[in-house]
Amino acid sequence: RADPYALAGHRVLDGVLGELDHRLGDALRVQSQELVRHSEFARWLLRHCLLAGYADDAQTHGSVIIVASIALSDGLSPELIADLARTLAVTEEELTAAYTGEMRERMTAELLDHPDLAALDAQLDMIARSD
Repeated sequence: RADPYALAGHRVLDGVLGELDHRLGDALRVQSQELVRHSEFARWLLRHCLLAGYADDAQTHGSVIIVASIALSDGLSPELIADLARTLAVTEEELTAAYTGEMRERMTAELLDHPDLAALDAQLDMIARSD
């Protein structure tokens, strides 16, 4: 018999993933799946998914890769942060803190490798807004 809370949690996560799906192509082009899979945030996210009752299966691992890819490349919207935090039983602050440091490190490294001033300005503006 399926746990109704687990099923509701999967529906929330599926809804979040539906919203993120259109951004996935860009995020995965920027970062390889392997880099994301072994990122600190992906490990944090998987640990909290398992603590929240998600199965340790391919679907959960795939969802973690998608969410981590987007979080580490573009950041998460306030709405997605709220939904994920509620689903994982963590605070919005905990979730945000789990990915922002690594996101900033990755953005800084990418910008140093490709010093296009317009892109640099846009990325710095986004980083400043996330504070």
